[in-house]
Amino acid sequence: MSVLINDINDVKSLGSEDQGPELTHTRWGYMITSCDAAGVAMRAGYLLLRYGGIVLLLVAVGLWVMPGASVHPDVIPFKIGVSVLFALLGSVLFWSGTNDRCEETQVDLERRQLRRGLRRANGRFSVVAEMPLQQAGDLFVSRPAYEGDDAVLYVRRNDAPLAFEVAAGPEDLLYPLLMRIKADMRRATLDA
Repeated sequence: MSVLINDINDVKSLGSEDQGPELTHTRWGYMITSCDAAGVAMRAGYLLLRYGGIVLLLVAVGLWVMPGASVHPDVIPFKIGVSVLFALLGSVLFWSGTNDRCEETQVDLERRQLRRGLRRANGRFSVVAEMPLQQAGDLFVSRPAYEGDDAVLYVRRNDAPLAFEVAAGPEDLLYPLLMRIKADMRRATLDA
């Protein structure tokens, strides 16, 4: 993975595994995506969960519409219980299979704000937290506690002791990103 800084420099990680935050430019600013690419096994697992959920939902419906289905008063409570169980289990399996998501931070230079949220597998973005760039304080990189773990880039609010996670990845990829966001925050406060 690489980080594009100022449309010119291509900064690569010094580590053997090239993984880190992905920076994507948009018309309103840029997006920083920190997610591990799902491998073939993970994608197959999500597909199997969705498939199993659909099968269980169809079985729940099939108990009632199948030709020759008995509607004897002694069988109805059993059929209701089994259909509800299969419908609930199928819904949970299907929902779990579609829950593939990545964490994303959006730096919106038009609206002058930072947004933290989740990008779903279907492309929908859900905002978890927002912060105006004028309220953003210090940017800092938290070093990993153990060798091989990712460092984390945070921005602290001016008016609160809370920190806003921006990205995670190798430490040498986070520093150019830190400098870029600092420059954008400085420009946003000067323009305001």
